Amino acid sequence: MPTTTTNPLPTTPKPRAYVFFDGQNLFHDAEREFSVTHPNFDPHRLATLICNHQGWDLRHVRFYTGVPSEKQNRRLSVFWANKGAAMKRLGVEFVTRKLNYKDISIKLYDEVEIFHPDGAEYPGRLFFDNMTEVPDGVVLRTRTFTEKGIDVRIAVDMLRFFREGQYDVGVIFSRGKDLAEVVDEIKRLAESAKSSVTLASVFPSKTGTGSGVPNCLQIPLIQTDYDACRDLKDYFPKR
Repeated sequence: MPTTTTNPLPTTPKPRAYVFFDGQNLFHDAEREFSVTHPNFDPHRLATLICNHQGWDLRHVRFYTGVPSEKQNRRLSVFWANKGAAMKRLGVEFVTRKLNYKDISIKLYDEVEIFHPDGAEYPGRLFFDNMTEVPDGVVLRTRTFTEKGIDVRIAVDMLRFFREGQYDVGVIFSRGKDLAEVVDEIKRLAESAKSSVTLASVFPSKTGTGSGVPNCLQIPLIQTDYDACRDLKDYFPKR
């Protein structure tokens, strides 16, 4: 009898994904949502987890963060040097910018809003350890830092790699509203070229709800998934 052969049905290739991490944005969200004390996440594991869940083909991971100098903050400077080296060994592109530190002063209680650690507003007044009330006019002074250029660099890279045809899916680990403009521009370019692109925003959420970068596919990162992607190595200086 003659034999017949059947050709397998062609498979549709998975969409190619590039993943962009705003390191400080992700950390501060995880700090608020999951009470973490330092950036203890593994970006490569997180990117792999999200892409596997969504059926995307992970092609490239990029991580962006501001890093203090040793003079500004030796502990964090060494931490990021060590963690960045570990990321590079996994193929993650580690992109840094300098941090700008500045001192700020706040005079109580002139238009000062006070919040509990869980985000609830504290409507009362403050007290010293001996339970006497902190009077009007007391000045609180602290040092803070600002990142310069992280959002711009992420936007430039997202746009460049899309123009080069490197990805079908751009995944942003951030809630940063400043990235909404580049999202809209990439979508406009895709429409003009009659091509398709998916842009997704991933953000920590203890309730599994909320929103990230506007006009993106919204992907809340729940705590069990975050915990599965923790980096347990100690990158801080030993002394």
